[in-house]
Amino acid sequence: MPCREIYRHELKYPISFSDYLAVRQRLRPVMTPDEHVQGNGRYLIRSIYFDNTEDKVLREKINGVQKREKFRIRYYNDDLSFIMLEKKAKYNSLCTKTDARLSERRYRALLNGKTGWMMTHPSGLVRELYCKMNTQQLRPRVMVSYIREPYVYAAGNVRVTFDSRIRSTLFHRNFTEDTISDIRVCDPGTVIMEIKFQEENIMSFNDIFKSGFLESVSEFSIIDTLLAMAAALVIGLFIFMIYKKTLTGVMYSSGFALTLIGLSLVTTLVIMAVTSNVVLSLGMVGALSIVRFRAAIKEPVEIVFLFWSLAAGIVIGAGMIPLSIIGSVIIGIILLLFANRKIHNNPYILVLNLKDEGAEGNAFGLLGQSVEYYVVKSKTVNPQGIEITAELRTKDVSTAFINQIYSVPGVENATLVSYNGEYLS
Repeated sequence: MPCREIYRHELKYPISFSDYLAVRQRLRPVMTPDEHVQGNGRYLIRSIYFDNTEDKVLREKINGVQKREKFRIRYYNDDLSFIMLEKKAKYNSLCTKTDARLSERRYRALLNGKTGWMMTHPSGLVRELYCKMNTQQLRPRVMVSYIREPYVYAAGNVRVTFDSRIRSTLFHRNFTEDTISDIRVCDPGTVIMEIKFQEENIMSFNDIFKSGFLESVSEFSIIDTLLAMAAALVIGLFIFMIYKKTLTGVMYSSGFALTLIGLSLVTTLVIMAVTSNVVLSLGMVGALSIVRFRAAIKEPVEIVFLFWSLAAGIVIGAGMIPLSIIGSVIIGIILLLFANRKIHNNPYILVLNLKDEGAEGNAFGLLGQSVEYYVVKSKTVNPQGIEITAELRTKDVSTAFINQIYSVPGVENATLVSYNGEYLS
């Protein structure tokens, strides 16, 4: 029975030398150097890549072809006693690698175009390369060399490497000599950080074509979903009742009250989805970022109820139903206590139309005895008389004093308007 190929994630990032030092310093406490590394923890890698005259492999990489492969010969620290032929295959975002050992004699023969021995080689990888050298005209095209510093972490088979001093040269047959004429291909201060890791489950090529949508259908519990939605409905109804009890205005908005229930339900559903899937959470954030709300808030306290519904939905969706219940009860009690608190000194605006200053003095003398305090906001004098606007606070809920002021000689008109700080009449 053939072994299943192991697919890994591979991510590459060009970073500055200062970033390399900072990242390496953070990695060392949790990751260990590769066991094959000796001395200063680095080694030289030389790789000879195969391609054809049309640069098929290079173009596929540049164009981001999702399913592609490449062959290379690799050896380390210019030691020709250990030479590997490798094939790297990429399927979507996953990579896999197969390799075969080559002797120095076979390596030199391959570089010199002598490939007849490959047809009968015991390694299937060598025979595959031979076939593609004849059908796709693959040949050694370029050498890339660099200094690598590797770190490994057992859990998840994580491997982080830092590649520097990257150099390259086109193929020539003296690659086996001591001196290789190559050139630098990137800035000396640039380091390539490569991260490789694999998930807990080993994936095969067939796993890539499985439907992730159908598999995710069974990733949630129907019982948990029904329980969370029922809790969100109960909390939403509780918020709805508190809103009706604490309403201070005359106009009751049934649409806004229904919104409070809907918000708690919808938010619970969204949070349950994003907490079960990291990828979905990122997509959901992007989708919600384009939503714009244009509903006008009539009373500042309505913002409290909106955030209350959202917070309750978030907490329930995160699985903390007791926290949502206890918190909602506390918030409801506090709102009820403050909303039902009796206000004994109500604010009003008083508008007086007077004939002369005598009427003004008599009216304000009576006003000072009847209210807790007052402040004159404006005074207008014209040939028709005097108009005065004053802000006042009553001693109790009674407004009978306005009748006494109107009966003062010289007072032509007295208007008392309830005032909440948002308008002036």
